[in-house]
Amino acid sequence: MANSIKYFIFSKDSVYIQTFFDLLEEMKMEIEWQQPFMEHTVIISVKGIDSIVRTVEGDKVDATVEMDRITFEIEDSREIRAAMYYDKNLQVTLTDENGKTRRLVTFPDADGHMIIAGESGAAGTVVIRSYNKLYAFAQMWEIVVLVLLFIMLSDSGIKWIVSLHSAVEKKAADMLSCLVRISPQKGIWILFLGLMIFYAGFLGFYYLQIQCSVPDEEWFLQMMQTVRHMAGNNIFKYLSETENYLGYGQIYWILGSIFSNFRFLRAAAFVMLMGSMILVLREIRNRFGRQMIPYAGILWLSMPFAWYSDKIIGPELTGFFLGIAGMAVLDKKRMKWAGWGLLGISCAVKTYYAVFGLVALLGEMKRARGRRGAVLIEAGISGACGFIVGNPILLWDLSTFLENAQMKNKFLFDRISYIFGRREYEWDGVMVNGVFWGYASAFLLLVLAVMFIVSIRSNGYLVKSMAAAAAFLVLICCRAFFLGWYLLPLCYLIVMAACSLFDHVQAGKPDKKGVQWIFAACLFINAVILLPEHIVNRENNLAYVNVQKNSAEILETVRDMEEDLKKSCPDMPWYYLLDFHMEECSYNFFDYTQFCINGSDGIAVIGDRMRIAGCVDEIIQKAIKGEENLRILQQTEDVWIVQRGGS
Repeated sequence: MANSIKYFIFSKDSVYIQTFFDLLEEMKMEIEWQQPFMEHTVIISVKGIDSIVRTVEGDKVDATVEMDRITFEIEDSREIRAAMYYDKNLQVTLTDENGKTRRLVTFPDADGHMIIAGESGAAGTVVIRSYNKLYAFAQMWEIVVLVLLFIMLSDSGIKWIVSLHSAVEKKAADMLSCLVRISPQKGIWILFLGLMIFYAGFLGFYYLQIQCSVPDEEWFLQMMQTVRHMAGNNIFKYLSETENYLGYGQIYWILGSIFSNFRFLRAAAFVMLMGSMILVLREIRNRFGRQMIPYAGILWLSMPFAWYSDKIIGPELTGFFLGIAGMAVLDKKRMKWAGWGLLGISCAVKTYYAVFGLVALLGEMKRARGRRGAVLIEAGISGACGFIVGNPILLWDLSTFLENAQMKNKFLFDRISYIFGRREYEWDGVMVNGVFWGYASAFLLLVLAVMFIVSIRSNGYLVKSMAAAAAFLVLICCRAFFLGWYLLPLCYLIVMAACSLFDHVQAGKPDKKGVQWIFAACLFINAVILLPEHIVNRENNLAYVNVQKNSAEILETVRDMEEDLKKSCPDMPWYYLLDFHMEECSYNFFDYTQFCINGSDGIAVIGDRMRIAGCVDEIIQKAIKGEENLRILQQTEDVWIVQRGGS
């Protein structure tokens, strides 16, 4: 399909709808349709987004607009003008009919828009996308993976690594044993218990006391309240009229609407997060013994996403907890059907949590041996029933379920380096880091990979199933625009795999103390590498506390500034990038897009905490330097007022 269709959602009371219509008219774009969406919003479909790409003569070039790229075909050497401002970080590539890909030169025109230089005889598919600085690393990573696979399949390679590993391990163990005379078990228990008290106390306070929220939380709450209003107390209306909105399970929206109270949902999220950790440590104890609990606990606490404190009201922790609970119930012989059912519901809430079912299935098939057929039948029937409980809409409206679940997305494997190396905060101040900065450092993953290779012949199904599940999870993430919490199951997979490998390595070793100190040292190095992310996250949490404490004063300050400035700038539009609990003037995606991304003229009220989002901080820095017609009008400790354009 040549034309792409873009959807825009506005509050029905928004003052910006007419401005949006005027903008569409100016850009010569058409409204495909508009209709109510839930109770308080309207959704508008815009036709003709493909006109974002034109020749320099003004002729439209048919293009497809996806989440993070624009694709179109060229058949000659004409220059192309893109309706976006030139940015050196935007990469333009041409893939010819022979499959060869090369970069195309770009430069700004007199208005600052991006021009794609023509080339003699150039023909093929052009892609405009944000340049991924880790793309070269991704290519190297692929080579490393191939080398590791070769070594794993080579007897001589395995023998060489085993001999090298033994020598290094013995030397390190001897050195640490000489330096450290205390028992590593005592030290690690003391450290773990201290961190655990802080973890539970800090997150308990934050989840239960802080009323600040991010845009998605406000949106989800509004949707839940709409579902409740729509269905009343009629269970049949709940089932028949509630969809799997945004691809999340019906059961999430139905239960959320029944208990659609901000504090209750926050408290439930806290219980599920802490419950997830407790269930994981319980499984560690059952599999490897009590002595492994502190190692697993410290590894868990070192993961920034184990301190999930940004988008708390959402399906992430619900599906995560149900998946881990399903794994725990599967350990009980007479409750396996219930375990498979919970895993099915977990997957229904969010598709990414199918990885829990994959790990469970691989484990049960390994243990079952002669009765694998029975295991498959039990898992299939119970899991399917759980999935239907989570999404009963499947029984009467399969097409709507599939449409909401976006099952038609393509796999884009060039996102793998992005999934591993992303390190940033989204427009709403929510952390979206990849594997290396959200879950485990590259150092720790390399150590685990070496341990895996060394014990490839003898380690159990557990590590292999965890590795398969992790690969499957990354594969799923290649289907859509990546956000860091998609990888939450890694908290479970990494902890289980690391403890299994450590338990295997130290088994049969006469000097367990030295091996324990080596493992503790690896966990310490991993924690130090991830420490900057923890510091930034906790600072962001504390900034929320400060915003809540001073919210009345901040709003009063903003109103005073507005009153003075609107007299001198009566025709300038205002954009609000303040924290979302400030209902009178809160942060929304439209304001962010217009002012920060599209570069629209106007006055922006920016909360100091929101500078954690890189694009917002960039606006402040440019305004301080007086670049791009930006300037600081007023500022306090908590608020910046920035103007673009005007006199």
